[in-house]
Amino acid sequence: MKKSIKFLLIFTVGLIFILIMYFIKFKFSLQNKQELNTVKYNFKLFNAQNSISYNDYMDYMNGIYYKKISDYNEYKEYKKIWPDILEMTEDSFDNNFMIITATENISMSRLTLGEVYTQDDTLYVGLKKVTNAEEFNEENNGISIIIDKELDSKEIEVFKTIETKEYLTNYINIKDLPYEYSISEAMSDNCVIIENNKCYNIEQFNEFISKTSNSINSEIRIVIIDEATGMEIMDIKYIDSLGKYIVCRDRTRIEPHYQKYNYYEYNSFEKSDIDEGHKYTFINSETNEKLELYTK
Repeated sequence: MKKSIKFLLIFTVGLIFILIMYFIKFKFSLQNKQELNTVKYNFKLFNAQNSISYNDYMDYMNGIYYKKISDYNEYKEYKKIWPDILEMTEDSFDNNFMIITATENISMSRLTLGEVYTQDDTLYVGLKKVTNAEEFNEENNGISIIIDKELDSKEIEVFKTIETKEYLTNYINIKDLPYEYSISEAMSDNCVIIENNKCYNIEQFNEFISKTSNSINSEIRIVIIDEATGMEIMDIKYIDSLGKYIVCRDRTRIEPHYQKYNYYEYNSFEKSDIDEGHKYTFINSETNEKLELYTK
């Protein structure tokens, strides 16, 4: 009996030891996998400003030109155009591919790589704004990115991103809205609607402004309708602990259809009276970005 108890005790202790070692190994493996996910790409900023037309060589989305290169021969052609892009050998294309981005307008200047990830068969490449206080070569309007093929996907979405993307809690996810989103649906969803500068559900906007003025977290969804271009949907969330207004601009319904979702952040807000209405201005003093809305 004593031998059986001793054996059972040794077996139990051994089993516990094995389980502990397995847990440690599993945790290390998970951490290592997460670390690998953070290093599945590298990038280099470069000067892409030359005499070529980006439209002839690249696709366009959200104010950003981009090109995916999966073949070494094609890479050599782009290397002739931009000698300063990252170096790749023919063998490196067995496990990697390249994305090149370029911008040409002032609002999309001072961009660097912010994030690269895949989700729902889409590769997302987010470019973030470098603040005025940070050192940045203004001539570098291009980014070359080498990405592990494990992140390759059918679709690509290149967009402007920010460090903290907060989705609204009082509205459904902006990306889940139907493409044919109607004014009546927006009204019932308590959105602020601005149609040809005329504002509906303005009390929602006034409540949002009142809360933010009193350092209270608040959020609003604004639907802007222009008969000529289409509908833009804008999510604005004020986070008092950050002192920032987080903004997502959904322009998927705007003509022509090369706009999707871009993210912005602003650290101050102003309301001013203008002829027959008001102007609402969100400002980022660190990047000189502005967002202006007009209502009658």
